[in-house]
Amino acid sequence: MIRAAVVLVAGCAQSYQSARVVAPGKTQITGALSRTESISEDDDDGAIYSGDVQVRQGVSDRFDLGLRLVRTPGAGEVLSQLGVDPKVQITAPDSTTTLTVALPISVAWAEEGDEWGEGVLVLTPTVFVGIDLSPAAELVMAPKVFVFLPDGKTDDSEVEVGGSIGVRFSDASKTWAIQPELGLLHISEGDDGASFLTFGLGVSAGN
Repeated sequence: MIRAAVVLVAGCAQSYQSARVVAPGKTQITGALSRTESISEDDDDGAIYSGDVQVRQGVSDRFDLGLRLVRTPGAGEVLSQLGVDPKVQITAPDSTTTLTVALPISVAWAEEGDEWGEGVLVLTPTVFVGIDLSPAAELVMAPKVFVFLPDGKTDDSEVEVGGSIGVRFSDASKTWAIQPELGLLHISEGDDGASFLTFGLGVSAGN
């Protein structure tokens, strides 16, 4: 199931970030672990675990830029994804409900020993909706569309959908945060397709 593996490398539908952009001149580093398993009746593959590292830099009060690497562990086949993640905030910085849009652009590939598989270009248009539950908690919802471009060609493109929901707990100054997330991903495969459920936990720290 090549397409499913590529999406799972992306952390399924997980984001592990606030709907707000990082403040100008500030840097935020996030580490996360995810566990993904199929919830389709005819799919008995085992769970897939992945590690996730992100670095985000605030550029302006409504724009930040991220770099993200996701990898699966193991001594056999390892799946990886590396990409850039620009994000634009639509609502005012002091709003209690935040709306942002992002367009992560990444390359996913497989490694087995010294052999590297061909890379797949992945575009992930994302809408973030953040709702302040308290000064230290934010509900974050992030529906996404995954666009796969094997060899960078639009003729062979694949489009899948997913999304996540989580609560981001932080201190008042936003210098650290803990964010558990639940994600759902659907792959259009065969007559019925396949669905995957992901649970993960991200920890962020910044200046």
